[in-house]
This record gives sequence, C-alpha cells and structure tokens, in this order.
Amino acid sequence: MPVDIDRQDQIGIITFRREEKRNAIDAEMTTAIDEALNAFEEDDALRVCVLTGGRRVFCAGTDLGGGSGLGTERGGEYGIIRRRCIAGLTGIYFEYEQEGEA
Repeated sequence: MPVDIDRQDQIGIITFRREEKRNAIDAEMTTAIDEALNAFEEDDALRVCVLTGGRRVFCAGTDLGGGSGLGTERGGEYGIIRRRCIAGLTGIYFEYEQEGEA
C-alpha cells in the first residue's frame, strides 16, 4: 500500500510509503490518500490529520512517469487539495518562487 494509516488519540496520521520514488504521488497513492482522508473525516473523534513522508523525504510532488491520476470528488487533486491537513516535515525543505511572485 502506498500509504500507512495510523491514529494516536485524536490525531489521524497518513505516512507516504513510496520512498524509492521520493514519495511522488501517482494514481494509486492519490486513491489511497483520498480513502484514508474520507475515513478520517467521517470519524468525529479525530480532530486533525497529519501527512508525513517518513524519515527520508516528505514528497516530491506529482509522479512524472505516470501522473497523479484524476482529482477525487471530496479531496480534489492528489485527494488532498480541498482538505484541512497538517504536513509533518523534518529536516530541510525548499520553497520555489517564480519570478514576479511575492
């Protein structure tokens, strides 16, 4: 499975598990993320969901080899875009700013 699903008290945790692809999101992962978030949203005992990539890498974005699949009904692109989630990051990260953006 491309994601692990866990729960700690009132916190849902989704860990990306495609480290060999730097957790790039493909169609299978989009579906898995969406299904996990759907289940979490329906659980009134959960207060927040954390997305994490494990120890090595958070997420490289869309899988360039096959794409991320179609957006989902509830979550949009990647099954995530229309959701309220927290990204659990460790280590360094890079932010890209296009010319002309502030």
